[in-house]
Amino acid sequence: MAFHDLERKKIENLLNAFIEKIRPAPHIRSELDFSFDITGQSIELVEIRPLWGNKSIIHRHAFAKATFVKAQHVLWR
Repeated sequence: MAFHDLERKKIENLLNAFIEKIRPAPHIRSELDFSFDITGQSIELVEIRPLWGNKSIIHRHAFAKATFVKAQHVLWR
């Protein structure tokens, strides 16, 4: 079951604040940036980089994931 609208908005606000703290300087962001994805009850932190040999192809690679199981009030990492 996905997060409710209010929960999702609160989570997005917290994640946006966190991502802003860890993002590289603006002049580097075309080469490396960070973001997040929310799918269902899972949150993934994502690294965004252009492909090494072809900078027109952008890759999003998840480097951390957390899933909240509401029925058990457990956070899986």
